[in-house]
Amino acid sequence: MQKVVTIFLGAGFSKIGGFPLVSEVNQNFVEFLDTKNVYRYTSSEWSFKAGEPGFFNEVVQGILKIYKEKTKESFDYESSLSWILKNRSLWSEDSYFEKYEKRKADLNEVFTNIKFVFVHLIKSVIDRAVKEAMVMKYQFFIEYLIERFLLQGRTINIFSLNHDILVEKILNYYGYEFADGFSITNSPLYHQSKQIQIYNFAYDKNINLYKLHGSFNYYNIELRIPNSNFSPSYVQGTNYYLKAKISQYLDKHRAHIKNVKLNPVSNQFNLDIEPNFITGLNKKQLIQQDYVYNDLLRRFNISYIMSDLVVVMGYSYRDEHVNNIMDLYGMNSKMDLINMNPGMEYALDTSNKNLNVVNIKNPNEFGYQLQQLDERD
Repeated sequence: MQKVVTIFLGAGFSKIGGFPLVSEVNQNFVEFLDTKNVYRYTSSEWSFKAGEPGFFNEVVQGILKIYKEKTKESFDYESSLSWILKNRSLWSEDSYFEKYEKRKADLNEVFTNIKFVFVHLIKSVIDRAVKEAMVMKYQFFIEYLIERFLLQGRTINIFSLNHDILVEKILNYYGYEFADGFSITNSPLYHQSKQIQIYNFAYDKNINLYKLHGSFNYYNIELRIPNSNFSPSYVQGTNYYLKAKISQYLDKHRAHIKNVKLNPVSNQFNLDIEPNFITGLNKKQLIQQDYVYNDLLRRFNISYIMSDLVVVMGYSYRDEHVNNIMDLYGMNSKMDLINMNPGMEYALDTSNKNLNVVNIKNPNEFGYQLQQLDERD
């Protein structure tokens, strides 16, 4: 059987390339509300744009002000969003918003679509173009890990909690083929004559990428097809949906079914569509409700069991559903685990003698530590 190595990436991995950590996202979000304009596009997206803060900034700031007063907590985009979604009556009826009586329609639009607004604004803070200079900072990732493990004949399973597309850009730049579960095979989704990739459980390469919490280019395309033959696993509420990977702007708005056997089609213009990534405090519940993220977590579980070597990079050990898998199989399996984090050592149980944990602070230490493990074996 081919040996498997599991590589697990947290926010610290993307930080090397210039993406913000969670604490920086929180800080930037609050600063952007003071300095940039919350802008609503006619196609329904929201973002922070250059310009004077306006009405929508005041509304979002008001919601966060009430959140802080009610909870005595500072802004954290995951816990704040969870509270806001659960406690709408506590903030939407607050006297703070009485001054906006003349703009009640706009106010209600924000209130009704608050998750939609926050998801887009969070994406606006985090997302940035991946440039060549950023990718070049990850030569260590290719040299010490990808090339080495492929030469050893291993299957490389990369699990990432990050929503950006940095890993994809790195692998593409250095010319490595990888599978991410998406393909156009049997996809009924089209924009004009172009077939759109959907998640169809396609992992058939020596390098496989699993985005456990989703990505900025994942979208749920609702189909609204009654009495169809789609699998029940695709049902969300009363609607059917497919998870698509979108690369071009119009694809997400114009995706539709092109299949004569399925006569009804999805909306010709998907208006209120948001990037599908998981955030908030109830990640475990959200994963259980989504056929893709449920499958991804299951695959992480399997990969962890099969691996004799795990590499963890930039993970802060904050996600219970991930920690439970690491703890369970780290206690029962013979495994080497290299934890690369300049600010945190491996934070889970290390009492099992079958688990050999090596903590390193610098990615340049990978070569030496992996050589030591090879010589030991």
